[in-house]
Amino acid sequence: PFFDRIELPGGKLVTILQIDIDPMDSTKVRVRFDLREPSDSSSTLIYPRGARRELSPQQSVKYRIHRSPIRSNTAPLTLPKGIAIDFNYSGVGLTGSQFSNAAGTNNIAVIFGPDGRVSRYIDSAGRQHIPAGQLFFCLGDLAGVRPDDIYANAGRDRANINREKSTWIVINNQTGRTFTAPMTSVSGGTLTIAASAAKLAQTLREARFLASLSDKVEGF
Repeated sequence: PFFDRIELPGGKLVTILQIDIDPMDSTKVRVRFDLREPSDSSSTLIYPRGARRELSPQQSVKYRIHRSPIRSNTAPLTLPKGIAIDFNYSGVGLTGSQFSNAAGTNNIAVIFGPDGRVSRYIDSAGRQHIPAGQLFFCLGDLAGVRPDDIYANAGRDRANINREKSTWIVINNQTGRTFTAPMTSVSGGTLTIAASAAKLAQTLREARFLASLSDKVEGF
């Protein structure tokens, strides 16, 4: 779950538990949180403890409120029949496969910040991360989604990594710009499902080579 948070001096983030009007002064708003971040909200304390006093302008404390992300109101995109996003090869950076079912079966989420950039993402293991590079999603044929053999390279059911028409959907983590790019052919014709993680990383690096040149990412 996501919650609104308040950032205090020094960069500490704490969850906002309640925002209401001060019953003693309707011109003031109270923000309730706990610096200890307890698991039991009933033990939450109101800070500062003890008698409250109003700060003078010279004693003002700077803060920033981070709003909880919400789903985009853009209509969901429906892919044509027979087309799918193949998470076997999807992930972050040139070699990442964080969205593969091999890591878990949780829903994938990409969260954009107010400035448009990708603030964080949730991988298939359900963990949140700040993206260190571009996000790559493999768009290919439904028949090419081969979790049983991600390097299949024969017949009509060959894997999407070996299909000429497979395409990358790329999200620039620094700007949020989304674009498509062709998949570079890979040289792993003899790879098997038992290939090591290092070999998969090498294959993804080859397949994403052209896509990585299609958009500039600062610090990547």
